Amino acid sequence: GGSTLATQLEIFRHSESGITYSMKDKFQQISSASIRAYLGGEKTLASRRQIALDYINSVPLAAIPSNGEIFGLGDGLCILTLKLLLPKK
Repeated sequence: GGSTLATQLEIFRHSESGITYSMKDKFQQISSASIRAYLGGEKTLASRRQIALDYINSVPLAAIPSNGEIFGLGDGLCILTLKLLLPKK
């Protein structure tokens, strides 16, 4: 529950169930997140922005009965647009 967004993304990328089972797993997640954040050098603003965007686009933001879970802003805007444009039955 106390992971950073960068670490959460590593869990999503590398864990089938999204669960950290051991200290070794947690160390690998933190290490991988740190390396990924600093790949572009010491200035990490671009990396931090990308981490936030990747996180927003990888977790369900909402759910509606006709479509199920909505992942990311793109899906949300697409579904909202379709709902507004398509005639109601």
